[in-house]
Amino acid sequence: MAGDWIKWRRDLVSLPEVIRMSKILINNEEFRDWLNPGRGALSNGQIIGEYPLRCVTAALLGVTWSASREHGEFDGDDLILDGLDPKDIDSIPQAPGFGAAMLGVGWLIHEEKEQRLRLPNFKKYNVPLSGAERQARYRSRVTGSDEPRVTFPLPEKRREEKMMSSDVSSETSSSPNGDATVSGSKEETKETTFQDHMDFYNLEVAPKLPGCPRIEKLTENRKIAMRGRLTDFPDLWTRIIDEAGRLGQFAHDKRFIDFDFLMRPASLQKFLEGKYRRKDITYGQVSTPTTTRRTPGIFEFGTETDKRPRTANSKTPHDTG
Repeated sequence: MAGDWIKWRRDLVSLPEVIRMSKILINNEEFRDWLNPGRGALSNGQIIGEYPLRCVTAALLGVTWSASREHGEFDGDDLILDGLDPKDIDSIPQAPGFGAAMLGVGWLIHEEKEQRLRLPNFKKYNVPLSGAERQARYRSRVTGSDEPRVTFPLPEKRREEKMMSSDVSSETSSSPNGDATVSGSKEETKETTFQDHMDFYNLEVAPKLPGCPRIEKLTENRKIAMRGRLTDFPDLWTRIIDEAGRLGQFAHDKRFIDFDFLMRPASLQKFLEGKYRRKDITYGQVSTPTTTRRTPGIFEFGTETDKRPRTANSKTPHDTG
């Protein structure tokens, strides 16, 4: 599954931080004895070459990052490990002095007052992409565009919209914001863009989540992630709103659930499966929508056009005045 792995940078063993960490570790007698039992004293001479030592350091980082990603909570781009100190990090890869070495290069921050550890900029390299996101990255490298060649329905394609017929001269329809309108004999089209989904998230979704800020900008990475999640769950926004009403005290106290958290495949799956629900609600079953909400309609990636019957009097999130 996507949440069971992390990225490995090709240049990891040559990063200045890894080189500095290997030097810090080799000067730690406990680490040397762990690495080569019985020969930890410097008087025994060099016990391992410089490059093999970097490889060992990089492998220990992989073990530490994997465990931290599994048990930590995100605070923006940083990862938080509550209740731990640098010595506790040593126990993850079972290597003495490893936490101190991470502190020494700035890859670990000990926040003593809050009694926690912070791994800065953890999200930049340690959150795996979904299959859809990897395909978009590949298309961008090959063709210079990350737009797919297929059409995805996002997020809720309503039954009444499917059944609309152009030969009916007067028929009740709905705009993305839920306003009922009467369509005439001539159909018009409007664009449903990422901005529609962003507006809906800010107005309808974010206020339902504890301490969740609104998003000010949709970067390209956020667009790729949003497309992937809405492809996986066409009724995503409704599911999130429903699940928000079941959140327990932990989620309300920590306030870690934000847009970027929900756009990560593993985090969203845990959220929808009820990991953060109140204790009186069953955990382990993906939530299903209990209500019907008006959300942005059919989203054709590439053209970003939503062919929805409406009249000149219809009001949408893009209308002004």
